[in-house]
Amino acid sequence: MPVYIKDVLPLKVPLVIFIDPSNVCNFKCVFCPTGDDNLLKQVNRPKGMMDLNLFEKVIDDLDIMVKKYGQRPAQISLFKDGEPLLNKNLPEMISILNKKNLTDQLEITTNASALTPENSTKIIQAGLKKIRYSIYHLNDEGYLKVTNNKINFKKIYENIKNFWKIKKKLNSNVHVTAKILNYDLSKEQELFFKKTFEPYTNESKIEYLHGWSLSDKKDLKLGKNKGKTADGEDYYFKKICSQPFSRLTVLFNGDVTPCCVDWSHKLVVGNLRNDSLDKLWNIQTNPLRKKHIEGNIEKDSPCSNCSYALGSGKFEDIDSIESHLRELYP
Repeated sequence: MPVYIKDVLPLKVPLVIFIDPSNVCNFKCVFCPTGDDNLLKQVNRPKGMMDLNLFEKVIDDLDIMVKKYGQRPAQISLFKDGEPLLNKNLPEMISILNKKNLTDQLEITTNASALTPENSTKIIQAGLKKIRYSIYHLNDEGYLKVTNNKINFKKIYENIKNFWKIKKKLNSNVHVTAKILNYDLSKEQELFFKKTFEPYTNESKIEYLHGWSLSDKKDLKLGKNKGKTADGEDYYFKKICSQPFSRLTVLFNGDVTPCCVDWSHKLVVGNLRNDSLDKLWNIQTNPLRKKHIEGNIEKDSPCSNCSYALGSGKFEDIDSIESHLRELYP
């Protein structure tokens, strides 16, 4: 059952933490900033992989916070801007995090192109709790249209099928989800998606894309679905975005941003090589929280053109506790 964020604030430890093993991707999806090299150059976003030493610093800092405040993240996702399986250290990262027992939901999101039997075995044995597959179409032509790459759909399917077999062989309870963006899909294609992937997943669903921050730089929304949440519900106005109050993202280079859709990295509050995770979450993020409470977002801020608050569901609506938030962040 999803958590109503308004019921758990204030959070001394983020409810959800994203740690980005790789902000590089082997796809160039039309809706995703990571696939647009020219766009990334405009905002000076670097590329790279997180090294193990930095990852261990992240986990050690989080462990200190959990022990200090007696709170644990509900979810830790080893994914943000890129394809996590491109980082060869991903299995070891999962193992390190799993041994610390800092969350009940340790997950990755992957396009499944690099989900070889070897990688599948390694991440399952390392202790992965959940895997989400992002499916972009249902044939090679559709994949080319969406990802700008010649992708063999059958290979994606076989990787997912083999992961399920390996999961069963290893007697693992890792939860498997397949999701596809409603990118001009016909009803027949929606049924084909369900029929194809349901035998090899615990859950399959069709999602709506609801935009990125700084979306004025490029149409990063799939036009057909504007005005819909990821679950297909209609947008409704929310004054206060819940991201800075509930989520924290550690980028591949140690930069920390309180927003998982901050693709331009313009909301960075500091770097873990210089500061503690505790300070970055409980002190450095407060100015952004106050701006959202007061509705004082600068025009050149990524937040000013972001549809996340509109597109997020009822569980993330915190407008009703605005007066309480003003007391918490005076």
